Amino acid sequence: MPENNQDAVSGMEQVRNLLFGAQVQQIEERIKKLEDFFVSRIDALKSEIVESLQRQERLFHSKIQEESSRRSEDKNFIESKEERLSEELKSSLEALSESFSTAQSEMSARLLCALNDRHNDALRALNDLAVLLRRELVAKTALAKAFAELADGEANEIGVCASDEK
Repeated sequence: MPENNQDAVSGMEQVRNLLFGAQVQQIEERIKKLEDFFVSRIDALKSEIVESLQRQERLFHSKIQEESSRRSEDKNFIESKEERLSEELKSSLEALSESFSTAQSEMSARLLCALNDRHNDALRALNDLAVLLRRELVAKTALAKAFAELADGEANEIGVCASDEK
């Protein structure tokens, strides 16, 4: 029976081949053409995608280069401005320090002069007061002497008068 089966299967294939052989061949040719078409389209799409990616990559690299260049220029500009500002600040600080020293010297000189004037005024006032006190002391001494003499004179007179009465 197995041989019968094989004969039957090969017979069926022959019948099938006779009935559908031309159509199967056309279908197989169409499938082959479609496969070739798809492969060529896929290759073309791959090429287009690769080219597009390469263009994008070149564009991206050029933009990165431009940005890097711009940042480098900005960095240089900022550094030069920073150096210039630092120098200006340093010179302003030196000028301010010098001005402060000059003002401090002038202020010290004025203060010393004012203190000397006050000192001299105080000495003059003390001297004037001493002179006045001496005058008053002399005057008071003279007055005390005069009173003492007067008192002695009166005492003597009273003593003379008292001796006369005795």
